Amino acid sequence: MTTKELKAVKSLRLNKEIMILRADKSNCTVVLDESEYKDKLNTLLESGVYETLPKDPTAKVERKVDDKFFQQKDGMAMGNSLSPIVSNIFMEHFEKLALDSAPYKPSVWLRYVDDTFVVWPHGSERLQTFFDHLNSLRPSICFTMETESNNAISFLDVLVIREKTALATQVYRKPTHTGQYLNFNSNHPPHVKRGLIKSLHDRASTICQDRRDLAREINNLRHDLQLNGYSKGFID
Repeated sequence: MTTKELKAVKSLRLNKEIMILRADKSNCTVVLDESEYKDKLNTLLESGVYETLPKDPTAKVERKVDDKFFQQKDGMAMGNSLSPIVSNIFMEHFEKLALDSAPYKPSVWLRYVDDTFVVWPHGSERLQTFFDHLNSLRPSICFTMETESNNAISFLDVLVIREKTALATQVYRKPTHTGQYLNFNSNHPPHVKRGLIKSLHDRASTICQDRRDLAREINNLRHDLQLNGYSKGFID
């Protein structure tokens, strides 16, 4: 880092009105206004999912909020090995209840963990009604909605493009994507680095339907991998 950047980081650390946290996804750092952070935290704690505890339940609790301890009384705990299984079972039940009770139904409903891909054939007004219906069934299950823009929408790492008579797909990267992969100079055996290249190539081959899109994606991968220290010979 440059001297100017180091001074900027130091000034941020000394600012008592902000909080610097690591994002839960992507290789990013988030800077939040402290009062806004506390407001959002308190909104979460007052949602009915948590209840106040009379005292510290364990000596290993690392953090408390406004001198109070909380325990979760609804849902599954993050980090519990059973949580993904039980949550998926519950979501299957929730989906059946939601779709069976909806007056208008999507023609396609696909879900992976907490992301859904929906094809809606009934117009924007009824889409909003369906969205409100989903969010009315259980207060702790809150859906957000993103609709297509310029005939395209992302789902996981796939960009789905609506063409005249079909759907085309390309590899999707978030705007925060930095092109960072496992550096070639890291202390990993060669087969791990070859596995990285193969998995990226296989993903591109699976997702990209058009040969031109595939060729463009392979060129992007070559460029990013070379920036991460991989030689052309090793990549090819």
